[in-house]
Amino acid sequence: MLITYFVFRFYCLLYAESIGGRQLALAWFFVAIELIVLVPNTSLYFIRLISPKRPQRPRFELCQEIAPAVDVLITCCGEDNDLVLDTVRAACALNYPRNLVRVLVLDDGASAELSRSVETLRQSLKEPTSSLYYTAREKPPVKDYKAGNLNHGLNFIKALPNPPADFVAGLDADMIPEPEWLRRMIPHLLANQKMGLVNPPQSFYNVPPGDILRQDLSEFYQLIEVIHDALGSASCSGSGWVARREALDQVHGFPTDTLSEDICCSSLLHGAGWETAYISADALQWGCVPESYLGHVKQRTRWALGTIQTALKLRLRLFGPLVTRLTPLQRTSQSLLSLISVTSPLRVFALFGFPLALCSGYPFIIYFTRRQLRWLLRAVSASELFGALHTGTMVCIAGGWKPVCADGESEAWMIPYYTLTILTSLLPRRLGGRSTPFTPTNTLSTSLHERSLARRSPLLRRLRFFILSYHVWAHLLLIFACAVGCVLGFVRAFASGVGVRDLDTKTSVETGESKWIYLLTHIAWPPVLWAGFVTSCLKPVVYMLCPPNVPERENLLARDCRTGAAYPTPRARERVGGWTVWLAVARRVGVWVWCGLCLGMSWYI
Repeated sequence: MLITYFVFRFYCLLYAESIGGRQLALAWFFVAIELIVLVPNTSLYFIRLISPKRPQRPRFELCQEIAPAVDVLITCCGEDNDLVLDTVRAACALNYPRNLVRVLVLDDGASAELSRSVETLRQSLKEPTSSLYYTAREKPPVKDYKAGNLNHGLNFIKALPNPPADFVAGLDADMIPEPEWLRRMIPHLLANQKMGLVNPPQSFYNVPPGDILRQDLSEFYQLIEVIHDALGSASCSGSGWVARREALDQVHGFPTDTLSEDICCSSLLHGAGWETAYISADALQWGCVPESYLGHVKQRTRWALGTIQTALKLRLRLFGPLVTRLTPLQRTSQSLLSLISVTSPLRVFALFGFPLALCSGYPFIIYFTRRQLRWLLRAVSASELFGALHTGTMVCIAGGWKPVCADGESEAWMIPYYTLTILTSLLPRRLGGRSTPFTPTNTLSTSLHERSLARRSPLLRRLRFFILSYHVWAHLLLIFACAVGCVLGFVRAFASGVGVRDLDTKTSVETGESKWIYLLTHIAWPPVLWAGFVTSCLKPVVYMLCPPNVPERENLLARDCRTGAAYPTPRARERVGGWTVWLAVARRVGVWVWCGLCLGMSWYI
């Protein structure tokens, strides 16, 4: 129905231009905005459509003590020592034969204090001290980020007394593994000799109440990764993965020319004929989301840039020597996702195009006859109602509203940051361009301490930082412009005696019905996309005024007296949906109700 709507939309525009004898450039611009916003959603529908079925990954557990050896790589770079050591202690306390696990702390920050702490921990272990190592590499002249650190670890293993293990696992500095982590992951690799890498979801124990910034990644882990796995395209998410050493060696380790080395490595494994799997049955690792607004923005913009770098490096997964053995399903799904990521910066035109449309008084829809208006309204309304059925299906599969309601508009407030990051990374230095440095998530903090009730900066200082330094002025400007545009629309419709020219009869009418048609085509055209962008841009504003309160990290953990390992408390593991989730649900339900009303009204226009 959406394709039908756009085809008919093009026809109406071309028809109006041919009859009127003039170019409607602004009308074409508004069509482009709709395409930019709605077509990616359609691509995702298509990817879900070709998914054969939800993957049924068995819940394996290695029960015997005869197990393969594993080298565990913990990457860090400037994080707090306590954070890194909690991960190291948990890795050393895994429920796995101790003589078969080597833990390597790969410190790209070359911290002398961390080196001493790891050595102290190494000496305190009751097991053989050869199971824990610390290494800090000499940085190369060309930055290779986390991938270079991982590759250094893979090479460092070769110099150790015992030969490299057949399996390699990776943990981020803040990701505390559950004791059963390896026992749950390794069997999937043993059961399938072509399985190159398996990955569990990432879970977080410091997610703010309400999670207004959508930091828990529930959409990715409960919905997107499940569909990727069904298509044979499960991605490495950067932590908790366990891989076959042979597979990593075949693709020459982790690629160093992209910030998304995890996703790129997964695609390289697929291109070399290896399989990957997403094991979603249990929460097997617990980490920290960024503890500040700035940290969240930096993390997401880094991911966005890395995804685009990966898409360009692999030529959209369409051709080239790196993707020769992709299956048709893998190639189709990954190519569409690559195309979406590459074209995502174009959404900035939508962010500022909607206020332009509302304030200018130019209609969202150009039509020549009432009959054309009726069928345009029916097509767009029907497409949204069928989308509602699709959403209901996804709710049943994903197991809740929260992951499903993270639609395209939920992160629209991030668009200015994405666009600025991508542009500055592509421009030459003489025009203000700069490379985007990799900054580990948990080293990003500000002096605002906005999530600490005891240390939070005063409101006026937060306002200055957020509005000027964090560019929240752009979100405020969009909200204000849309509000002004709506008021102007009502004024034009009712205070100015506006009429709608009925081109079926070549007469101008001044009826009340005409005023409502004016409002429909200038403000409330389904699915009212500008409203989704406004509610999204309210998030940084609400966060700025009323930031969440998050307990100190130590208060979210319970320590094992014997091993010193810390694991999240039951309360920290809980995920309580806040008002932002219900606001997203209410907005989408409101859009569906409005589309239903518009579909009914189309027979009376």
